[in-house]
Amino acid sequence: KFNKDKSSTDSFHGVAKCWLRFDATTNPPTILGYHNISGIHKEDTGKFHITFTSGIFNDSNWVGVGHTNAQSDDDPADFDINSVGIVARSGVGCTFFTKKDTNTYVDAKVNDFVAYGLEPGSESGIPTPTSTTAV
Repeated sequence: KFNKDKSSTDSFHGVAKCWLRFDATTNPPTILGYHNISGIHKEDTGKFHITFTSGIFNDSNWVGVGHTNAQSDDDPADFDINSVGIVARSGVGCTFFTKKDTNTYVDAKVNDFVAYGLEPGSESGIPTPTSTTAV
């Protein structure tokens, strides 16, 4: 239920459960914005462990989206070609890796992480989607 206009909804399944924006060029990383994140730990250049606030996700079957500019500055007009890997998922956190197109890990100025998933005790809906293969 929303306070301002008193409207309500029966589900927020499409809403991000947690998100994080951080600067990896500082040591430790500078947290610039967050929701339902309890911490970030720098493991090595371009390698981070993000920890969620307790009880956010039911299991490790959540969807994560990541972005980095792969540069040491925050020039809004440019970025380096890069990849973000969100791996080692669990209900309590994940690893967030940033690599340039040259296959080298990078501590970037601009990093964004967003996750969507089911919280404990909730269900996605019925019917379950079908999965098929064209042979």
